[in-house]
Amino acid sequence: MVSGSLGVMALDPPIFRHGHFYAKDGQLVDARTIIRDQRRNNIDSPSYSAIFLLDEQGSRTDLEAAAEQIWAICAAAVYVPIKGRDEVIPLLPRSAGRDCSFLFDA
Repeated sequence: MVSGSLGVMALDPPIFRHGHFYAKDGQLVDARTIIRDQRRNNIDSPSYSAIFLLDEQGSRTDLEAAAEQIWAICAAAVYVPIKGRDEVIPLLPRSAGRDCSFLFDA
């Protein structure tokens, strides 16, 4: 499985809490705004990614709910950083899903 560097992907990822994504300042964040176009930097990693943190009390169920929200939009790889680690392994959708290019290509 491929991995990605957190430094390249997001400097201040949103937090998934109570079924929603929130910015660090507490503002509600639309899941569409989390998805990033990685095609320019893409060597061997997914073309589109969504990176976020889970709330400290977050569970596997919360992770699944967050990923499903992203995948309902398009088939972006989901990255959830783990405290103290520089590399993360992406969670990929179970099926091909909708191509994320519609979010970025005019």
